[in-house]
Amino acid sequence: MELWIFFLVAYAAVTAAALVMTFREQRSKGISTRVHIAAGYMLCTAWPAVVAVMVIFYKPMLQDS
Repeated sequence: MELWIFFLVAYAAVTAAALVMTFREQRSKGISTRVHIAAGYMLCTAWPAVVAVMVIFYKPMLQDS
């Protein structure tokens, strides 16, 4: 298995977990506005990418110090 496949599977797993938790939270709080629902789902798919980018770009900085 290539390394990129592992990262994609891990990304998909984290995103799926975040989507499920967001769905449950929105349902329990009674959020029914389409804008809030769409924003929540888009952020669930975006934040793992932000974390990955931070790890990639900040790792060399941490190794130098």
